[in-house]
Amino acid sequence: MFIYKHIKSYAIFLFLGILLFSSNLYAEVTASVNTISVREGNSVTLTIKSTDSSNSNNPDLRVLDKDFIISGTQKGVRNTFVNGKFNSVTEWNILLTPKRIGNIIIPAINLGKEETRPISIQVNAAGSQVNLNSSSESVEEGETGDVFLKVSVDNFDPYVQSQVLYIVRLYSSEPISQGVILPPQISDAVIEKIGDDIRFESNISGRFYNVLERRFAIFPQKSGKLEIPPIVFEGEIVDSKISNPVEMLFKQSGFIGTSNFTTPFSAVKRVLVRSDSISINVQGKPGVATGKWWLPAYKLSISQEWQPSIKDIKVNEAITRNIKITADGLTGAQLPEISVLEGKDIKVYPGKRQSSNLSGDNGILGVSETSIVLIPTNSGEIVLPEIRIPWWNIKTKRMEEAILPSEKFLVQGSSEQASDTVSQVPSYSVNLAPEEGLEVGGIVKGGEEALNKEGFFIIRIVILIVFFCLFIFLLFYIRHRFLVNKALKKKEDIGSFSAIEKALKQEDSKVLRDSILRWSKSYWQEDPPLNIVSIGKRLKNKELEKELEELERSIYANSKYRYYGDELVKVLKKALSSDKAEKKQVKPVPDLYPQNK
Repeated sequence: MFIYKHIKSYAIFLFLGILLFSSNLYAEVTASVNTISVREGNSVTLTIKSTDSSNSNNPDLRVLDKDFIISGTQKGVRNTFVNGKFNSVTEWNILLTPKRIGNIIIPAINLGKEETRPISIQVNAAGSQVNLNSSSESVEEGETGDVFLKVSVDNFDPYVQSQVLYIVRLYSSEPISQGVILPPQISDAVIEKIGDDIRFESNISGRFYNVLERRFAIFPQKSGKLEIPPIVFEGEIVDSKISNPVEMLFKQSGFIGTSNFTTPFSAVKRVLVRSDSISINVQGKPGVATGKWWLPAYKLSISQEWQPSIKDIKVNEAITRNIKITADGLTGAQLPEISVLEGKDIKVYPGKRQSSNLSGDNGILGVSETSIVLIPTNSGEIVLPEIRIPWWNIKTKRMEEAILPSEKFLVQGSSEQASDTVSQVPSYSVNLAPEEGLEVGGIVKGGEEALNKEGFFIIRIVILIVFFCLFIFLLFYIRHRFLVNKALKKKEDIGSFSAIEKALKQEDSKVLRDSILRWSKSYWQEDPPLNIVSIGKRLKNKELEKELEELERSIYANSKYRYYGDELVKVLKKALSSDKAEKKQVKPVPDLYPQNK
């Protein structure tokens, strides 16, 4: 044990030395906003991030006074260690209220020697609607409370495999201390989250609410009626109605200024709210929609880039053609794969295709990029045919075509002076989109990569960190084995099933629920459930789901209602027996939508 402690201390000093040596190599300052479109009177959050941990300066916000009211600022530091890489980010969140409507530029902001980029936002009049239908902001009388959910869609009659914009808004008049919104679970549909959450304030009947907006893109996979089930928010809010003498003393003395800040003495209460369900009618593919692919979108375009330029191309010299397809309202995976056929005077080597999803004006913005290497084998003029992609415009309800025009270029030199094409293929590296965290150069002849001093330095750092991570892993493995052996000697485990049976005898619903949650963390160690209701879904037992929901309701019911839980424990044992038997035969399938822990 003595040796383990000393080795652990040396490892910490080594890790800190690496951080001090490499923390300032690639420091950068970035700025972003939670939304580029906001209604008059609402707020927008400007986030400034700096990766320079040695910079103690704060952003100069005086340039914002012309067009914005600064409603509040918040600073935080986030340290992460992922896949052997340490990151330290200092983050400032600035709440801005625009002073006028129209297009407003958030100017560049200085942070020490660095400067952010300007950002353009659109401020709309209070009565206008942006990317939402009329029902998204309406709240009927009697629906309001401390916390409630509202959901809406932008289209009740979408086409099959087209995007449905599903918007979730969580309204809260009290600060939320913790909670989780579960995404919708729909069969026969693909669901993608769009961008980051949007936060703003809203005034409903004279009462102010903090609003969290989350957007999803739903892609129905078959025609007919599609039911979007209710979503659930479960969490805790600060209950300002419960006064506390100690807290009142702090408020009266001036230490606590506004309701935007909470104290350790604030009372909290649990809340569980559900949204309404929504039914939509999915239309099939129209009969007039012709073409090789079915691509329902708001807009679709195709473009290309050449590396290097095709003006000075010679025989047997490789050139890379990068073809990019962008579609507003489709995912990158839905876009077609482009292929180019060989000709008698040119060799074609297909490259790597990459697809990605971005946040666009209408929801998902799908991007597909394909790189193709071309090597001309004879001199003279070469003509590449045009590329046509038919797609369905869901706004105009008609077919359109995205066209990449034909390309002509002149190849210099002669085939007699050139060497064999096939033998030269390995000496060219395709300029594809690089893997995350690495930069790849252009076309290199002779199969030799020109690495500069900075490249060698990065490789040394990576190797050092890899060995360090292996060393840390060994230490943690030794410590883990020690703790496991120690834990096995204990006669009673809080997370065991026996603890549930003991809690059952207390006839207390809250104690029983907490013991089941602790047991679930032990049963699903890698991905523990976030709430008790999801345990029944994981064990695929409808009767268990019903009992768990009954237990959850009993906690918030009046004191006269009692839930004994005998049937719950009986059904849970039965579901566990079925689950263990199934695990012996079937390998677990990874969750399609894993929860963030």
